[in-house]
Formats: sequence, structure tokens, C-alpha cells
Amino acid sequence: MEIQSLSFLPVSGNQNYVYNYADVNVVVKTDHRVSVSDSYWMLLYSDKLQLMAKTRTKDHDHTKTSTTSSTNFIKRSGSQLVATLHSDLVWCPGNYFLIVRSSTGEKRRFDIELDEQCNMTVTGANGIATCGMEDVLSETEILNLTLSNKCLASLPGLVPLRQWLVKRRQESRLNAMRDKECKEKPLKFNDNLLLETHCDSSSIPLIGTMLTTFARLNVRLMKADCSTFCDRTASNPFENLNDLLEGRNMDAYETWPEGSNDTIYLFYNLWALNNSDGKLVLAKIRQYWPREKTAAIFCGTPQEIDTLLNDNPSLKAFFPEQNRIATEVATAEELIQLFFYRACYFGYLKFTPETVDMLCRSIARAHRDGLLDHWGDKEIRQFVNDNLLEKYRTHAVRAVQEGYSVTHTLEVKPEDLDVQALLPTTTSTSALFDELNGLIGLDEVKQHVITMANSVRFNNQRRCMGLPVEDGVVYHSVFTGNPGTGKTTVAKLMGRLFHSMGLLSKGDVIAVERSKMVGEYIGQTEQIMKQILNEARGNVLFVDEAYTLYKADSEKDVGRIAIECLLTVLSSEHPDMVVIFAGYEQKMDALFTMNDGLRGRFPYHLHFADYNADQLMQIALRLLNEGQYILTPDAEALLRQTIGGIVANNRMGTQFSNARWINQLVSNGILPAMADRLMTAVHVLDKSSYQTIQAIDVMRGCSKFCTGTVLPSRNVIGFRA
Repeated sequence: MEIQSLSFLPVSGNQNYVYNYADVNVVVKTDHRVSVSDSYWMLLYSDKLQLMAKTRTKDHDHTKTSTTSSTNFIKRSGSQLVATLHSDLVWCPGNYFLIVRSSTGEKRRFDIELDEQCNMTVTGANGIATCGMEDVLSETEILNLTLSNKCLASLPGLVPLRQWLVKRRQESRLNAMRDKECKEKPLKFNDNLLLETHCDSSSIPLIGTMLTTFARLNVRLMKADCSTFCDRTASNPFENLNDLLEGRNMDAYETWPEGSNDTIYLFYNLWALNNSDGKLVLAKIRQYWPREKTAAIFCGTPQEIDTLLNDNPSLKAFFPEQNRIATEVATAEELIQLFFYRACYFGYLKFTPETVDMLCRSIARAHRDGLLDHWGDKEIRQFVNDNLLEKYRTHAVRAVQEGYSVTHTLEVKPEDLDVQALLPTTTSTSALFDELNGLIGLDEVKQHVITMANSVRFNNQRRCMGLPVEDGVVYHSVFTGNPGTGKTTVAKLMGRLFHSMGLLSKGDVIAVERSKMVGEYIGQTEQIMKQILNEARGNVLFVDEAYTLYKADSEKDVGRIAIECLLTVLSSEHPDMVVIFAGYEQKMDALFTMNDGLRGRFPYHLHFADYNADQLMQIALRLLNEGQYILTPDAEALLRQTIGGIVANNRMGTQFSNARWINQLVSNGILPAMADRLMTAVHVLDKSSYQTIQAIDVMRGCSKFCTGTVLPSRNVIGFRA
């Protein structure tokens, strides 16, 4: 058996676009004349085990439920099989393989390479072993136990899971052969699974459907949202959990085939189990598994799973190492499939071939530049809904207003789109580096942050190349310095940097201080800290004036409890959180002197020095430029002299608030003085009047705002003091 021809049908006139929906013509020559009584199947997969297209001879399966049109069946012609394979997925340059099998036992795999010029090259033809990967893949499709329908094929990062499912299916096939040929009892397999995934919770039940449909034929799947298992406000806090485990919660059933006896519980939102209530929940769950015909799948981020196992070591015995599956970073091809699935099947959009090609190339380019490394279903949905759909609706309405027919607006065209707007809303790592370097001053701090970021990028690259990466690398930090030196600003940049590189799943900053962390009665601090840590998951937790949490002269101070709660995160190898302690340098040193065990949890110590006069002047000018204000030469000279005098004569340690002081000087001093002058003017004012700051505005603003400050003595042209 060999492929005589394999090519795309043109998708737009006589032009092909390699990134597009397209039909593929296939001609396969067999070693014998094809009998009309033989049934044949053709299945075309990507190397990610995504089913691109399939077809069969018309005489197979005459059920009325078939969705294959009569024109897409395999045709027999002497010793040839001729077919047109239609794909519901977008073709991308890369590697594919075609499986051809017959009802008489013929099975062949053909390896195919698709290049950027739309050329399909067959690079090999191999036989298929019984129970081999290609055998069970094609068998499951023939039996309609699909692994790769359009929705499941679009979920990114699931190649390791697909490979595990193929292995599991091979084991089930082995048991069937043992029973049929040898009447032997089936081998037992451990179906408990730890699934590391970065999918949002709405996609997890769909993954469960794929698991149960493909791996087992007669099983019921029960969705189990761990965040609903304990409600302390209810008379029976564990009512939802009991209903689930005892079969009373019908909403939890994803599938329940008739006559099924086996049950798989799919647990997600595992973060809800990382507390004292979670231990009670796990104790109840353990009563139902492991037992015969019952299995459990725990689905969550690596951090959630690590925390769960570390807090409950007895669980490790029920999950063999090979049953821990880690999803991968989405490839550009997977994001393309997911993008068009969301846009076409949920957004009801149609695209011209030119638009599909343009969109795909934009996504591939953004992925290559590192802008989409950690995108998934949630980000794609948000992008399609908030960006693409909104822009398309605007253009479609405008076209109708201009007299075009509705038919003209049915397809999204290249001119309807702003290619730059198709780039992700998240900022690239390089752009964040530029933003960091654009901060005034803070040279040593910038270098520390860049070193931390480079460490993350370095480990990511080693991981992608299959090289070992040191576990347990954390980036918790101590920021010391006076107020207004940029600590919060740098923390926000760190969060966005670490999110862009995948270290943090969200990247926001959750700022807290002692009054928000400790309670007034016994047990309240633990509850408050539980809420704070849940909110900070995936983010930077910024603890301002952290030294106030530890009082050496009071062993009963509740601040110690807050620190103990933080130690759970600080000691975790994969916390999905970066904790930053901030405060005055001497007081932070005293904190770590009183608690030596705490110091080792923070490998990075960054000191934020006070700004000098020139730097404070740069900050003032930047603030004014952003507001489109213009200083006259005299006003600028007076402001510079005033700042220099205050820095030289009036800075008193921690009482000086640096950039915060400059912000207040401009916003609460100079600009109100300018407003007083203009609003009492008797002559007509033009636009430039509302932009130009005079020297008198600086003088009066500083004299009112800087109480007790000795301003520089000088004669100012244009007014008399």
C-alpha cells in the first residue's frame, strides 16, 4: 500500500493558504484490487494526536446518524482508494500522519510533512502493530469513542494526557484480548490520576469527559468542585459533599451510562482543601476510595497538587508516579485551533481564507515572540469576546450604515481587523524590561529584578529542552527603604514580569499590612489569613511594614499567627505566589534578628535608596509632562532650587516620603496655586494659559504645601513677593 498523490484543494479561487480550512485529496494504491465487500477507513492526525479529518467507504455503517456527506466517502477504483478529506481544524505547517485500515486487517501509517508553501510530502509508510498507538487510535474513532473531536482537540497543552489515554486504552485492549483468547481474568490497573493543568475550572469537566469516554466504556463521571464541599454557615457544613458521594447530587453527573457500575470522581478547585476543613473533607472522600470500581482524579495546578500531597502524605500511596500527568505550555498550533473554535462555534463568526491565514500568522508570530506562552482557554475566550467580536460588530454595523448588504458583512475580512490589535493584551517580557529600566533611579534594584527574571527565563528554557531544573526555586523578597522610593511600583512590575514568564498564574499585587491581617478574637486571624492567601494565589502578596507582625516583648501577640500562616506559602516549593516583606531597613533587620528562621525564606533583599534632588526633579517633570503642563524657564529653575534646598536642609530620615512628596507637592501645592491664579484672572484665557505654570505658582504652591520649609531667596521676574 502506498500513497500515489496527496494535495490540498485550493481554498480561495486558485490560491492556497497553508494556514486555513482545506480539503485534502488522497489517492492510495493497494497491493490488490479493492473488493466492494471490504470496508476502509482513512484518519489523518497531527503529531499532537489531534484528529484533523476522517472518512470511510460508504458501505460501512449505514446508520442515519452519520454526519459524513456522500461526497466525502472513500471511492474504490480498481486497486486505488480515492478520497477527499475535509478538516474541521485549521491546517498549520508541521508533521501529520495518515492511518489507512481495512476490515480485512490491512493497516498502514504514512508520515506527512506540510511546509509553508502548502506542499505535503510523504516521508514514510509503516505497518501498524496490533495494540500499537495507531491501532487503538483508529479503533476508537471507528467505534466513535473519540479522543480528538473538535472541542477536545482545541484544548491546549494536553498532548501528555492524550498519550496517557492511548496507553490506558492499550491496557484495556490487552485485557479484552486476554479474556477472548485465553479466558484469563483482567489485569488490574490503578485509575487514580493526578492531573496538573493550567486550564480554568470550566474546562476541567470537559477533560473528565475525554478521560472516561476514551479510557473506559462503562463508567459514570462525577464532577466534584472542592470549593462547594464545606459551608460553615449551613446546619450541615458537609451536606454537598455527602450528596455527591452518596449519589444524591444529580447535577454532578457528567455521564452516567445505563448499567454502569464504575465511578470516577473528578475533583477540581483543590485550593479549597488546603486548610483544616479540607482535611475533614479528604477524610470523608477517603471512605469512598480507593475501592473496587471507584477511582479519583485530582485536577489542579502543580502548586495545588504539591500542597495537597505535602499536607496529606498518606495520599501519595494511591497515585503511582506514572499516574501524575503534567500538561504542557500550549503550542502555537493548539492556540490557533482553540482560537477558531471559540470564534466560530461560540462567536458565530465566519472568516475569508485570507483572514484565516492572516490571523494564524499573527498568532504564530506572537507565540514565537513569547507573548502567548501561558495562554489557555480562559485568555482565548476573553480575547475573542472583548477584542475580535467587539471590533467585528462595529465594522459590520458601519458597513450596513454605509449601504452594504448584510451578505457583505457575513465574513470577517482582513480590512475589518487591526492586526496589531490581535496581539495579546498581556505585555511582553521585553516590554516589561523596558518599563522597568524606564524608572527613574533605582539602578541596583533594577539589576536585582532583571537577575531574578533572567533566572526564571533560564529555567524555562532548560525545561523546554528537556534539561533538569532545580526544584524549589522561590523568589520571595524583602524590600527595604523609606516611603515613596518605588517599592510598590517595582512589586507591580515584578508581578507582571513573573506572570508573563509563567511563574505566577495572575500577576497582580495584593497589598496588606498588620491591621488587615490580624483579628480581634481567637481564631479570627486564621480566617483572615485564609482569605488573604486565597486572594493572593497566583499573585504578589505585598506585606507593608511587615516588622509590625512580630513583637519581641509579647509572646501572645497575634501577629505571630499571621506569620505562621504565611510560612505555609514560604516553605512551599511551588507556591504560585511571591511574598514581599517591605519596611524601613533597620526595623526589617530587627525582625529577622528576632526570627532567624524567617530570614532564610527570603532569598532576595532589595534596598530602595532615597532619591537625590536631580531624580526628584525628573519625577516632577514626568508628572507635569503626563498632564501636558509646561513650566516656564523661571518656574523650572525655582522648582529645581526648591527641591534642592528641601533635600539638603529638610530631609529628616523616615519623615521624608521621596516621590510621594513630589507627587503631593505638584498635585496639592503647585497646581492648586495655578488654579487660584487663573480662576481670578479678569482677561480671556487661551489653551496655553491652562498649560503654562508660572514661577509664582511654584512659589505660592511650595509656601503653602511645604509648611516650615525655608524656600530659596531670589527675585523672580514677573511678580513681587
